[in-house]
Amino acid sequence: MTAAPDRILIIRPSALGDVCRTVSVLAALRRAWPGATIDWIVQDSFADAVRAHPALDGVIPFPRGRWRRWWRSASLIREVSGWCRSMRLGAYDLVLDCQGLARSAVASWSTRAPVRAVRADARELAWLGGTMRVRVPAGADALGEMLALVAALGVAAEPDPALHAPPEDVRWWRASRERLGLHARFAAIAPTSRWPGKRWDPARWAELARRLQSRGLVVAAIGAPGEETQVSAALDGVPGAVNLCGSLSIGRMMAMLADASLAVAQDSAAIHIAAGMGCPYVGIFGPTDPERTGPWRGAQWCLWGGRGESLGAHAYRDEAHGRALMDRVAVDAVMERCEARL
Repeated sequence: MTAAPDRILIIRPSALGDVCRTVSVLAALRRAWPGATIDWIVQDSFADAVRAHPALDGVIPFPRGRWRRWWRSASLIREVSGWCRSMRLGAYDLVLDCQGLARSAVASWSTRAPVRAVRADARELAWLGGTMRVRVPAGADALGEMLALVAALGVAAEPDPALHAPPEDVRWWRASRERLGLHARFAAIAPTSRWPGKRWDPARWAELARRLQSRGLVVAAIGAPGEETQVSAALDGVPGAVNLCGSLSIGRMMAMLADASLAVAQDSAAIHIAAGMGCPYVGIFGPTDPERTGPWRGAQWCLWGGRGESLGAHAYRDEAHGRALMDRVAVDAVMERCEARL
């Protein structure tokens, strides 16, 4: 850009792991333009992941769940239309569409900002919402794809994945840790995934949990509401484990992971939150490549059952194939990596 922008908007509503990755875009923009106002459109249920970041000025909640079938209701049509019109009131000079889907393109276009950066190959014709269509370097990982938008503006695109828990959630954690049974050193495990093809065998999770306990660690399992069955299966036969599934907000989970001695997770948001909070982590990957979708520079701490396979971008949607790749990751190998982290 030839002139420094006064008002910047980042569009990355979801998914939670990708929202966590996108803080590097935020940090890069703040370093380049310390005096600018920077806002972020994020899914309302994920706002805690970014709202306390010191580089961010404002959060614009995107109620994806509420608007999922907006076209079926006249009242929701009016609500969505009003929300889109309000985007113009932001008077943004620069918009970065880090999502690259139809809904983010509509939000970007609605701002009428003079500079709206988006990937040139964005899906669902999302490139139509941009005035600057950026070609992403071949072979870029998920973070590199978003930072390409920053680099196209002439800004140094240095990754900075640090996350910041909301202060009230940090205070809650400090007051609640002992009551939850986590006053001693503890390891957090996140044995859940939305996609069955990304899930490690629950019996292996239970075996890993017992081995972590044998190292003197309390084991605490985390998961989102609705994932209770997955967590219960992973803790079967693990007496003394703490089951926190469904009981932590994102902000409280961030505060918890900042204090954990270790976190073990599959390819899910939990591993990105752990990395962003400075928690030592170990990842268990199968149908997704940790070099591409794992934490920045974290592949060395991830076990990958899909190594050597030719995997498409959506290989995880094949449940049988995905689980076969996850089954290649042995408990011994995960524990060895955990020992190195501890």
